[in-house]
Amino acid sequence: MKTALWFGILALVAWGPPAAAGESEADIPPTSIAVPDVARQDFLFGAPRGAFAFRGGWSAASAGGEVFDFIRDQLTIEQRDFDAPVWMGEASWLIRPQWAALFRVDYSRSSVASEFRNFIGEDDLPINQETRLTKVGVTLGAKFYLKTRGREIGRFAWVPESFVPYVGVGGGMLWYEFLQSGEFVDFTDLAIFEERFVGEGGTPTFHGFVGADIKLNHRIFLTLELGYNWADAKLRPNFEGFEPLDLAGFQSSVGVDILF
Repeated sequence: MKTALWFGILALVAWGPPAAAGESEADIPPTSIAVPDVARQDFLFGAPRGAFAFRGGWSAASAGGEVFDFIRDQLTIEQRDFDAPVWMGEASWLIRPQWAALFRVDYSRSSVASEFRNFIGEDDLPINQETRLTKVGVTLGAKFYLKTRGREIGRFAWVPESFVPYVGVGGGMLWYEFLQSGEFVDFTDLAIFEERFVGEGGTPTFHGFVGADIKLNHRIFLTLELGYNWADAKLRPNFEGFEPLDLAGFQSSVGVDILF
């Protein structure tokens, strides 16, 4: 009897409990298998080579110097009237785990309608004009990530970090157009005339910036950035005699980085 009992216990240990009445072997749930942690995360098959970025934001123009002082004094134009939306595209390539080379293009345009502060026309109507400032920057630069953008797990999986701050610098060319069109006053005889004054060309520009990439998924990051641009230019042909036009200012932007 004891021998039969021991054989029964060994059988239960070896084969598991019997299926309940009416329950087939196929109905018994399989034993769960632990899934490696990396399989439950967003990851790429290998570290990315670079990224494409598309951002929009705001350009806060410095608008200092003789030209801007003159038009603010004579016309109903204020300091912040030359602030404008800015649009930016960027391509970057990783050259080391925390270093990237980048190529950037940005565009902004401000336009403000105004009138002379101290003069009116013979018909007692304002003397109106429009002032427009357009800037297109094309620069090369370098970006340093304050931590690696991700980590490799095993031979194939690359897992991005959730938050990666960075700093960077760049330089290149800024193409600009400063345009005034409409009615003006000849200060020698106070005659009113219509004219179109243009100053345009290209000038060197330099910028520095700080920002952060915030992971949305394994390939797309939300990017926040704040920078400052340095540039000035001699206005030709219609603004001879003035000091160089101040084209500097802060830029803030938000957009997405897409890894490739």
